[in-house]
Amino acid sequence: PFIALFAVSLVISNLTSQLRYPAVVANYREKRSRALYDLGKQLASTLTSDHIVEISTSHLSGVFQSKIAIVLPDSKDMLHEQQTDLANNQLAKIDIGIAQWVYDHQEEAGLGTNTLPSSPQLYLPLKAPMRTRGVLAIEPATLSQTFLPEQRQLLDTFAAQIGLALERVHYV
Repeated sequence: PFIALFAVSLVISNLTSQLRYPAVVANYREKRSRALYDLGKQLASTLTSDHIVEISTSHLSGVFQSKIAIVLPDSKDMLHEQQTDLANNQLAKIDIGIAQWVYDHQEEAGLGTNTLPSSPQLYLPLKAPMRTRGVLAIEPATLSQTFLPEQRQLLDTFAAQIGLALERVHYV
């Protein structure tokens, strides 16, 4: 009887461990979907670029546990450093030269890329259908933290949503 109970407990333990991983993956996907929905919903009601930047930096800093900055171009397509609110977990200092390069070339640069990988921040262009609308800079809380492929895909999706929102406001 003892051996039979032990065998049954091993089978149940094995089945439980096989179900745990899909549950974790499903939970992560639900959180990603919720984060995308929440940002999209908030961006849909914004009427100014400054409000888009405020909502986006606040939302992304919470999702990625990182410092965020969004830099927008002026009428001459030049990026300039903007005042940041350190209380909202925004970056205090970004490299405006890297940001301008990303804006001009519409390619990512910085941390984890082939272009200027020594930078502590990752710079992503905020692409929209008509043109690039700005640059998103993100600095992980710890330099050893790297973005997993799922996180990177989520970040790219957020950047596309922000770019679309900025373009919508531009044409309104």
